[in-house]
Amino acid sequence: MRSYIDRKNFSGTLPELIDQAASFLKQYIRVGATIRGFRREDEPEYPYEALREAVVNAIVHRDYSRIGETVRVFMYPDRVEVRSPGGLLPGISLDDLIAMRVTSVPRNPVIAGFLRDIPGYMERIGSGIRFMISEMRASRLPDPEFTEHQDFVVTFRNGMVAEDGAGLNERQKVGLRIVSERGSISTSEYCASTGASERTGHITCRTW
Repeated sequence: MRSYIDRKNFSGTLPELIDQAASFLKQYIRVGATIRGFRREDEPEYPYEALREAVVNAIVHRDYSRIGETVRVFMYPDRVEVRSPGGLLPGISLDDLIAMRVTSVPRNPVIAGFLRDIPGYMERIGSGIRFMISEMRASRLPDPEFTEHQDFVVTFRNGMVAEDGAGLNERQKVGLRIVSERGSISTSEYCASTGASERTGHITCRTW
């Protein structure tokens, strides 16, 4: 059975639901920091705007004919999942969607139009997936994952790895051994010890 950090039920208008879900996520996003020169730069565990965009997209594109089902947002220690009832529209594949080879067609145009007319809710028409990917890359995190079963699921991962070494690759095991011996490891030390790229090293080291 999977364990998650928290789970809440929200009700209200569509803008209220988006704001409540976004606030819920922001409440639990951990914020680290890096000192560059004489400046402290905060580094949130996830880019907040990318998570909010996923929530907006889920509400706009969900299948409202599935009575009794809801958009669900789960926050686990290593990832955030935004689940929207219903798959993609006919004729649209996951590969085409991720590669942005299809024109954005909202499942619910009335809802899309309503939110588009309210500042701050749907300002990235047709570019939401591109924005989520860009925000995760800017934070040096893995690209969001998009899957489709009975629900459409967007998964954001923070790069966390198991403390006991289970499921780690050889580079990560080397890094974990150094952390155990020294108490910490920097990105440059990880890259020098394992041959990993700076981006990979940053993603790995920020979780230790």
